[in-house]
Amino acid sequence: MAGLHDPEVVDLVAEEANGTALLVIVKEGRWDVDVDAPALRARLNTYAQFALDGGLYSHYPHLDRRSITIRLDSSTPPPTAITEVLSIAEAKLRPYGITLTTAVNPQL
Repeated sequence: MAGLHDPEVVDLVAEEANGTALLVIVKEGRWDVDVDAPALRARLNTYAQFALDGGLYSHYPHLDRRSITIRLDSSTPPPTAITEVLSIAEAKLRPYGITLTTAVNPQL
C-alpha cells in the first residue's frame, strides 16, 4: 500500500457486501498531525477526484452507479486535528453522495 503520504495513489478499491464502492486510505503507524493533516487533505482530494471525475468507473465499470464510501483505516484513533479534517471533508463530500468513515485496525 502507498500509505497516507503518496497523494496520487488510491490504496484500495473494493465492493462492500451491500454493493457500495469502497475506497480505502491506509494510515500506518502513529499520527503526526503536522505532517499527516496536510497529507490527509491531499489524499482526500485525490480520492474525491477519482470518484467524481469518472476514474473509479473507468477502472472499475462494475461499480458504476453505486454509492461510494471513502474509509480511512488507521492503526490508532485519529487525533482531534485529524477528525476536524475529516469532518470538513465529510461536509464537502456529502452533497455528492459520498460517505466518509474511519476504522481502527491496530495491526496496521
